[in-house]
Amino acid sequence: NTLVFITLATLVFGILIFLSGPVSGSDDAIFQSQVHDYTNVVSWVTHRYDTWSGRIFTEGFVYIFNVLPLFWHHAVSILLYAAMTLLLFGLYQKFSKNQSTPKKYFMLINATALIYLMHISTLSTGLLWVTGSMNYFWICVIGLASLYPLLLILKGRRLSSWVYLTSGLLLTAVASSSQEQVGAIIAGLTSLLLIYAAYGYAK
Repeated sequence: NTLVFITLATLVFGILIFLSGPVSGSDDAIFQSQVHDYTNVVSWVTHRYDTWSGRIFTEGFVYIFNVLPLFWHHAVSILLYAAMTLLLFGLYQKFSKNQSTPKKYFMLINATALIYLMHISTLSTGLLWVTGSMNYFWICVIGLASLYPLLLILKGRRLSSWVYLTSGLLLTAVASSSQEQVGAIIAGLTSLLLIYAAYGYAK
């Protein structure tokens, strides 16, 4: 039932994202015209780093997905929405002691509807716009995924595979170097988790 609900919610989001598109006069149109002046993603990221932005991976996404057909941006956004809902609901299941059926569905609704609680202008510019989604929505989901293994360790669970932890560390690097606010949150939470772990070890 949980997977069916998340699948249906993802389909609704997919319809929303496919109905949207590059907005004339917005950053979508500006960057789409600018990236074609550069022969590859490295030259674009270098130009952006030297002139404006230190968001390494985000700027790479902006180049790649403004060169590719729009379909690929939409496909990645839909996959990341599904990943976000699974991660949020997974954290609830692992950390909640009271998992009654009403609460389960309440939390499931929250996980799938969280993005729709944003102000309409933020929803448009930070999630539906091509450039905005890569700078904000994508990186927030990647940041959430990067914290997942650390939160499991905090819970006292052993990770089933080294791939889990390595993936988390790689995603941490991607998120931290792609958005200032997400980087600060990850650095802060990681530091707190390490202090907590060191305190527990000392005891």
